Amino acid sequence: MTTRLTPAARRALSMLATSRHNGATSTLMLGLGYSASLIRLLVNSGLATLTHEEVDAGDKVGEVSRVRITKKGRTALAKS
Repeated sequence: MTTRLTPAARRALSMLATSRHNGATSTLMLGLGYSASLIRLLVNSGLATLTHEEVDAGDKVGEVSRVRITKKGRTALAKS
């Protein structure tokens, strides 16, 4: 079965594949114009993962959601 990528999904996966920071935060992706529904679609179809991580910012601890491309996502991107 071949996964057909929309142009937006292809751009998002390409950005994730070339990220030097081990994926991207969901906040960054939203800021770059990717919709929450696109992120959800990538995760639900197995093309990306979404993890919640604690980050230490000096005297404060916060949580970020990080989106990473999966092997299936890299394969789909290479075939598109």
